[in-house]
Amino acid sequence: MSIPEKEKSLFSKRTLLGFVGFAVFIVVLSILFPIDHFRYGVENYNKKNYEAAYTSLTKVRREDPNYGKAAAMLVKIKPKVDSLQRVNDL
Repeated sequence: MSIPEKEKSLFSKRTLLGFVGFAVFIVVLSILFPIDHFRYGVENYNKKNYEAAYTSLTKVRREDPNYGKAAAMLVKIKPKVDSLQRVNDL
């Protein structure tokens, strides 16, 4: 193997290792600091951004202790989101 080919293969391995390391870093961050969809939903609801609130609240998982509250808010928000979508369709 000539020197340029060896350097090229090392670069490829280093690049791949960098991408894998970055991907692992992102996964670890998402595990350590999960997105609180309920909190974002409530914040958007309070700002009267009902479509964003609806989207966030639909992402709350059943395991989340706020799942019941999120479901209740979704029932309350759904008619508003539907009417906003009808207005936007016009």
